[in-house]
Amino acid sequence: TRLLVPKIDIIHHESFYFSQGYGGLTALTFSWNLGQRHIRVDTGSDGTQPAKSPVMPGGLFASDRRWFLHLGGYDPEMRLYGGEEFEISFRAWMCGGSI
Repeated sequence: TRLLVPKIDIIHHESFYFSQGYGGLTALTFSWNLGQRHIRVDTGSDGTQPAKSPVMPGGLFASDRRWFLHLGGYDPEMRLYGGEEFEISFRAWMCGGSI
């Protein structure tokens, strides 16, 4: 009943500077016009503790296969990138799950 999402660190595309933590993708929330916003969450002093997130990146998660298919899986009518992060997140909430 959970969607697990990794913390994503950043490697700068020009300098190759490695940025750990908030510079990467940790947790997302949404605006009412369905835009994504990064939020700060406490993942512990070493950055490995789980934290809840309102929304997940659509293609970067792990889940029990049966539960994901119970949610409806990916929508076959979504042919372009974007939107699945909200759709799957909202379905998870409505079915009693968490991210």
